[in-house]
Amino acid sequence: MAGWEGEGPGAVHPLEREAAEGLTPERRADFLLGRRAARRAVQEAGVPLPTGPVVVGADGRPVFPEGVVGSLTHSSGLAVALAAPASRYVALGVDLEFGALAPGAARHVLDEEERRLLGSGDGRLLAAFSGKEAAFKALVPLTSLTRLRDVVLAPCGSGFLARVRGCPGPVVRVEVLPVEGGVLTWVVEPRGGAPESRAAASRA
Repeated sequence: MAGWEGEGPGAVHPLEREAAEGLTPERRADFLLGRRAARRAVQEAGVPLPTGPVVVGADGRPVFPEGVVGSLTHSSGLAVALAAPASRYVALGVDLEFGALAPGAARHVLDEEERRLLGSGDGRLLAAFSGKEAAFKALVPLTSLTRLRDVVLAPCGSGFLARVRGCPGPVVRVEVLPVEGGVLTWVVEPRGGAPESRAAASRA
């Protein structure tokens, strides 16, 4: 563990700190919070702590250690991460958003049918945007998805069902949790119907 900042699941790897160089102070702080949350989530999922960093992949998404599926999100000084054994889960996705979604942005992300189903409430539109982000993170490893707009949402209870436009499957469930000033959304996709209790969440 030589060269790490701190100890245990809250430690920051030197390569993670290096990856944050050049970011604004606010974005840099959020980036490092996300890495700390990711390491804690890995530990809480019962997976051995990674000896290396949670690096940034070529597509800008975090790359978790071999044998682990995970997702992280950070915004406004808060970070949330999900992690689980890859032997039991095929994909995870999580997103945290604060503030209202501009109507113009909604038109770019939601199609006409989605806007009709969801209505014009600021909270519902923000939840839909966040839900698409969480679903996108979960669906990318499973499909050829490349655009957020190609995630199609349908209301389902307090959350959504999400699929890829023009693709017969998979369909994932998006959970929605309103938080003060924003919304948290997540997707947990078990492998072969595994119980969801082994996917661990952590915040920093």
